[in-house]
Amino acid sequence: MRSLPLPFLDSESCFKRALLSIQSGVRFYHEVGSLVLGEKDGQYIKDLQPIAAQLEEPVTYLNANQLRTQYPYIANCSTAEAASNPNGGHISARNLVKAQQRLAEESGCDITHDVAERITLIGSGYYQVVLESNGDCFTGRKILLTTGAFTHARELLPFDLELKLELYGVTVLLVTNLLD
Repeated sequence: MRSLPLPFLDSESCFKRALLSIQSGVRFYHEVGSLVLGEKDGQYIKDLQPIAAQLEEPVTYLNANQLRTQYPYIANCSTAEAASNPNGGHISARNLVKAQQRLAEESGCDITHDVAERITLIGSGYYQVVLESNGDCFTGRKILLTTGAFTHARELLPFDLELKLELYGVTVLLVTNLLD
């Protein structure tokens, strides 16, 4: 089980995110605030409160009436409460990968945009990657594999490593207020 609820995971990586953006010259994080909705009188928002206090996050808690007044365009406010954080925001996943690739290339890494079929340890701390499209191989001491979603359908992990995957049902919306 994760140690922090999803709305505060972003607080842990704030410094690294800013540093990566500065070093790469690629802007991928947009600090526009966040609004987390939870069921009225539910446990979710209650669980966020001590964590927000511990992390010294400037969170404002809104009951159903305050939520309806401040955000009239959100449906069903009468059945919800919220936590609002001006430090929250959203990340462009494509630009994040672009930033990581730019720094990796500057550090001498080779990047391929192909599908990895298999990664195997070939001895002396080196790995071999076999590509799906043409069977080409390359080797390296370190391999960074980026995926849209990870499955065990391919041989991409060392034989002695088992990922403990946990699924969480979360809905994330990027809402733009066109009324302002």
